[in-house]
Amino acid sequence: MKGLMRTNEQRESNGKSRLSRGRFSEYYGGWALIAGASAGLGAAFARALAGRGLNLFLIARRESLLNSLAEDCRRQFGVKAQILACDLGDPDFVEKIQVAVSGLEVNVVVYNAAFAPMGEFATTAPDDLLRVIDINVRGPVRLARALVPPMVERRRGAVILMSSLAGNQGTPRIATYAASKAFNRILAEGLWHELRSQGVQIVACCLGAWPSASWQAPRIL
Repeated sequence: MKGLMRTNEQRESNGKSRLSRGRFSEYYGGWALIAGASAGLGAAFARALAGRGLNLFLIARRESLLNSLAEDCRRQFGVKAQILACDLGDPDFVEKIQVAVSGLEVNVVVYNAAFAPMGEFATTAPDDLLRVIDINVRGPVRLARALVPPMVERRRGAVILMSSLAGNQGTPRIATYAASKAFNRILAEGLWHELRSQGVQIVACCLGAWPSASWQAPRIL
């Protein structure tokens, strides 16, 4: 997978490619939207993007954590930060987001939200299995479909879809979750090829197991 914007003139002396804060914010525009931003990786993405000069639109269910993160980023990085507390498993979550970001130029989207019930497939509640699909599969498809077309029109933008090393093979006790993460990786690979000539970059981030809240308990960040 290709990373975010890389050019030869921006290569550092150690051979790595990196954009300065000014160049990053100039290229990617004013706002980054992070879904699943209240803690863990989502909060880390928010701080990293704010550190590169992007304003933040933070989405998750836990409003108090979103408010705290937004205030921290405003104070530390001098960026704007807005929040929307909503459940990414709700059927109308995309419509809520579209209304909330109306008038904002969102050129970076991070879909970090996930639902990960652990247990035997045969004894896991059917509603929990379907919620995995709603949040981990339908969610990123619907959000990308809503926010990518304006990026294509502007010919700049980036989408990061959180996958997982669990999505590289069948994984017992989290089989549905692992399958959903395989979906995100394949989706990102296809969209990367489809959209790269239109100025929009798609990245799948494949992370190994770590002690996030979603891993320790079956809930959404």
